[in-house]
Amino acid sequence: MKIIYCLNSLDVLGGIERVTINKANKLAEMGHNIAIVVTDHNEDAVFVQPLSKKVKFVDLKVGHWFVQKKWHSPISKLYTHFVRLKKFVNEYHPDVIVAVGQSEKQVVSLLRTKAVKIREIHFLSTYRKYTYNKKWLAKILDFIDYKINIRGYDQVVLLTNEDYDEHWIGSKKKTSVIWNPLTITPKQSNQQNKIVTCVCRLNNMQKNINELVEAFALVVRKHPDWVLKIYGKGPDECNIKNHINHLNLDKHILLEGYSDNVTEAMSEASIFAYSSNFEGLPLTLIEAMSCGLPVVTYKFPVGAKDILEGTDAGYLVPMHDIEILAEKICYLIEHEEVRKEMSKNAIERAKDFEINNIMAKWINLFDDLIAKKNN
Repeated sequence: MKIIYCLNSLDVLGGIERVTINKANKLAEMGHNIAIVVTDHNEDAVFVQPLSKKVKFVDLKVGHWFVQKKWHSPISKLYTHFVRLKKFVNEYHPDVIVAVGQSEKQVVSLLRTKAVKIREIHFLSTYRKYTYNKKWLAKILDFIDYKINIRGYDQVVLLTNEDYDEHWIGSKKKTSVIWNPLTITPKQSNQQNKIVTCVCRLNNMQKNINELVEAFALVVRKHPDWVLKIYGKGPDECNIKNHINHLNLDKHILLEGYSDNVTEAMSEASIFAYSSNFEGLPLTLIEAMSCGLPVVTYKFPVGAKDILEGTDAGYLVPMHDIEILAEKICYLIEHEEVRKEMSKNAIERAKDFEINNIMAKWINLFDDLIAKKNN
C-alpha cells in the first residue's frame, strides 16, 4: 500500500508531528510504501523524532509559516502548495492520502485523484471557539472547513468518541474514531517519590497552568514535603513563574523547562496532574499512565473522558474546580495503597493505546476505504 501523509513540518515540537512520524515508521516497518510531504521544513532543524530511512521525505518548500517574498500572499502560497502537491501525487500514485489538519487540509480536498483521501482532526473539532477572539469569524471558518472543505474527503477520522458524540452525530460525512498511539517507551514509577508532575506547553490560554499552581498551593498547606515539577516551554513561562513567586511557592513548584527524556521525568514522579481548558486527545496523559502515574485532571473537552472514564486509573475533576483538583491530589498522597492500585490500572489502560493496536485499526480502515473506492 502506498500512503502519503501531508503536514507543515516535522521539526516543530508538537503531538501531531510526533504521532505522524511514529505512524509512518510503523507502517514502513510493516512493508508499506510511505511518504511524508511537508511545506515548511527548516534545513537547520532536526525532526522531533527519528524518521525511518524507509519513509520518503519530501519538502514542497511552500513556506506557509514564514515570508519568502513580500508578494507571497497566503492565497498564492495555497496555490503553490496545490500545484506542487498535485505534481508529487501524480508521480507517486498513492492509494491513500492523509491530511493531518494543518495548512494542507484546504489543498488535499481539492485534489482530483484515484487515491482515498482522509482528513484527520487532531484537535477538538470546535477548537476555534476557544482560540479565536472574534466568535463570528470562528463560526465562518468552521462552516467553510466542516461544511464545504470537508466534502473533498472520503473519510474523517476523529480522535475521541466524545468529540464524535457531541459534534458529529447525524453528520452526512463518513466518520471514524481512532485514538493516537503512544509515542514513548515507558519507564515505570516506583511510587516512592513525593513528586507530582505535569508535562505540557506553557500556554495558559489552553493549558491553564496557573490554576494547577493555585491547586497545588492548597496541597502544600497539608503536604509541604511534596513538590510539583512542570516540564515544558512556552510563551507564558514568565507569567507562570511570577504567579508561583507571588504565592511564595518557588520551593514547592519547579519549572523544569523542556525535557528530551519525558519518560525519565515521569518515572521519578508518583502522580500526574493536569488542568487544561481543551484538548484533542492529550498524549501526555497516556504517556503518564504508561509510566504508572495515576492522573488527576480536569474533565476538559475533549479527550480526558475517553482516556479515563471507567478505568479507575485516576480522577476526572469538574472544570475550574481548583479545590476538588487539590482534594484529589491530596487523597492520592494520603492513600498510598490506592495510589499504587491506580498505578497498576493506569499501566493496563495505556496498553490500549500501544501502536500495534492503533495501527491495526488504521490498516482496517485503509483496506475498507480502498475496496469501496475500487468498487
